[in-house]
Amino acid sequence: MGRLIPTELVNYTCAAGLEPAGWYSARRPPQPRKRPGPMRPRDLLIWSGFGLLRLLSLPPWPLRLHLGRGLGRLLYHLMPRPRHVARVNLRLVNPELDDQAIERRLRRHFVELGVGLFELGLAWWGRRELLEGMLEVEGWEHIETARADGRGVILLTPHFTNLELGGRYMAMRLPIVITYKPDKDPLVDRLISANRRALKTRADQDLLPADDVRGMLRLLRRGGVIWYAPDINYKGKERVFTDFFGVPAATAPHPAKIAAHGNARMVPYVLVRRKGGGYRLVIDPPLEDFPTGDAVVDTQRMNQALEALVARCPDSYLWIMRRFLTRPNPVADPYRKGTL
Repeated sequence: MGRLIPTELVNYTCAAGLEPAGWYSARRPPQPRKRPGPMRPRDLLIWSGFGLLRLLSLPPWPLRLHLGRGLGRLLYHLMPRPRHVARVNLRLVNPELDDQAIERRLRRHFVELGVGLFELGLAWWGRRELLEGMLEVEGWEHIETARADGRGVILLTPHFTNLELGGRYMAMRLPIVITYKPDKDPLVDRLISANRRALKTRADQDLLPADDVRGMLRLLRRGGVIWYAPDINYKGKERVFTDFFGVPAATAPHPAKIAAHGNARMVPYVLVRRKGGGYRLVIDPPLEDFPTGDAVVDTQRMNQALEALVARCPDSYLWIMRRFLTRPNPVADPYRKGTL
């Protein structure tokens, strides 16, 4: 029947608001996937949005970069709520900067958001030979070292505007499995999953819902490679508050527990856009003495690794996420207007 999953990992998925999918109980059979429902009015907008992304992938890359920057400047004026969230985040993590400096960083971030939409099209529909010609790799030996003794690997990366493109580059070189949280909208989830699965270059590449802890552990124990981006606000009762750029951030301790139970190494990486054109895939050495078994210590170590990656291209980090929404004490929501 296989090894049962530790109770705290089961609680993780339930606390995250994810529907238990049958992975934690050998007695519960897998649930069939729901069939798509009838066409909804909003589906036309969703299909149009994905069609627009497809069109964004067609121009030559230098033109796409130019258009993306212009789009980002436009989005700055069209997206007041994300703009407010990003401004609050930048103020929290850069308390030493004045309002003018924060505003400059905010505008640079929105430029990166615009370019990121074009990079999303490049990730999903870009030709492999084009992508290969745009890439330099630094530190690949760290992945080879991490896998040398047959242990599994967790690829650790933050939420950047080029997140999908970084995953595409990794999938071109490794039999990775990408963990993801299914979108609430079934059509959006189906379209995203279809585009990601279309990029498979090996039979052992696939997607894995973030609640499928049993699947993750089974794969890691076989020496597999999992892609993981854990830098999100975590509301579950098992959350630990560890610093992220000096600000207490509610973080799930379970990536470290999965690494421990799966006997896996955690390898940080980042995709950096080069000034002269193209990209550099930078892989850092595996985290040393990790995990220790102390959830707070291990999660703080993971956050420090994420900070080091963000510091290499801070404008590309997804500052529009409400990373600091859950607070350690009953204080005001930092994203409520008038709080900061």
